[in-house]
Amino acid sequence: MKEKIITLVLLMLASVAQAQTLEECQQAAEKNYPIIKQYGLIAQTTELTVKNIQKGWLPQITASAQATYQSDVVSWPENMQRMYQQMGLNMKGLTKDQYKIGVDLQQIIYDGGAIGSQRSIARQEGKVQEAQTETNLYQVCKRVNEMYFSLLLLDEQIRLNDDVKALLLSSEKKLAAMVKGRYGSHKRL
Repeated sequence: MKEKIITLVLLMLASVAQAQTLEECQQAAEKNYPIIKQYGLIAQTTELTVKNIQKGWLPQITASAQATYQSDVVSWPENMQRMYQQMGLNMKGLTKDQYKIGVDLQQIIYDGGAIGSQRSIARQEGKVQEAQTETNLYQVCKRVNEMYFSLLLLDEQIRLNDDVKALLLSSEKKLAAMVKGRYGSHKRL
């Protein structure tokens, strides 16, 4: 009973299994290989890098602010303070609080081709990454080819083994018939 069920299951599996061509196997491997998604990412990364490098020509503005407090400051001499008071000014010395605010604007006028070279380098690096990805895909296709042809070889070896088995069985039957019919002797066997 178990043998019949196993045979039935194997027959059903054999009917479900479909032969695939080498090209179909390669396309399925490329489609399901995660590195294939890197092509789009490499192109996007390269373009963003080039855009960021191009922004080197834009003016750059920096702002800074500083506040300090001194515990001890220089004061004006008394003679000078009196002189200021006579003029109507009340200046006792420097204040303990000091503030500094600054804005800096920089614009590149000539860079000697540095930005253009950086853009070119970024694009070349993107091409190198794409070539590495392509190499990885070729390795996948190579592995698929090796597996495909090794499976074909195994199938052919199984067929040859079946043929040899059938030949040996027929030879065994012939010899058994010869022994049974007394056409051959035991000494010849």
